[in-house]
Amino acid sequence: MPAAFCGVYGIKPSHGRVPYWPTPANGLISHVGPLTRTVTDAALMLQAMAGPDDRDMTSLESEPEDFAGRLDEGIGQLRIGYSPDLGYLKVDAEVSTLVGTAVAARQRRRRRWNAYDTDEIRTRLHERFDLANDGLSQTRA
Repeated sequence: MPAAFCGVYGIKPSHGRVPYWPTPANGLISHVGPLTRTVTDAALMLQAMAGPDDRDMTSLESEPEDFAGRLDEGIGQLRIGYSPDLGYLKVDAEVSTLVGTAVAARQRRRRRWNAYDTDEIRTRLHERFDLANDGLSQTRA
């Protein structure tokens, strides 16, 4: 259920941003992130929750950014990636058409919107995870 339906703010961080231990039985489907009354509180909670943890195979190795300190920066420099199906998902034709129209309109207004092809996404996933082992072993340089 979306946090907004409950009168709170929630953020679903990228896998590895917040360590998750012990790992749940449903693996990478489950997620950990803050639920708070305000965006500022969520940034502060995420700051406290984030960080490396050797027990979590998806844990990012770097220390977290100053999330609360960056709240006033705006979104002008963000890069947004989009894939119509992540290379393997079945998408309803009506949904695909509507989302494709919205993406095209956004691309015309903003240069930093990147539509990634599925091969590039698959390559990036293979670089991050050892997908030969069903995506369960993270590769580390």
